[in-house]
Amino acid sequence: HYPKAVRLVLEKYFKDPKEPVVVLCNKSDSLGELHEDLKSVGDRNILRYDPDSPSDIAEQEQCLKQYIQNPEGLLLTTVELFAGMQARNVITIDVGRLDGNAELRTTTFLVLITDRGFRLWGEKSDQELS
Repeated sequence: HYPKAVRLVLEKYFKDPKEPVVVLCNKSDSLGELHEDLKSVGDRNILRYDPDSPSDIAEQEQCLKQYIQNPEGLLLTTVELFAGMQARNVITIDVGRLDGNAELRTTTFLVLITDRGFRLWGEKSDQELS
């Protein structure tokens, strides 16, 4: 359900695969499913930063450094790991209770996906989501 919603938001509002978008979950176990699903969405660079995943943490950290220096494509991580950061475009998946910190760290466009639907804030929010 959430991966489909993220795909819909990406296709509608972030058509350029190089546009940097941070996708936040508040549970690490949601990242794996989301990452697998989003691999099929166009030609996007997708980085999953999740120290709880079975992949090599040193490799993840190196990829994260490269993403921060040259943000392009998607960064998938948790709200907790994103603390203290900021990004231009953020998609937040509320699979529990959020503290609001991630939303306050969005500089241009925020999409909040919940079990009740979408909320949009920012310059693209005048477009309807169909």
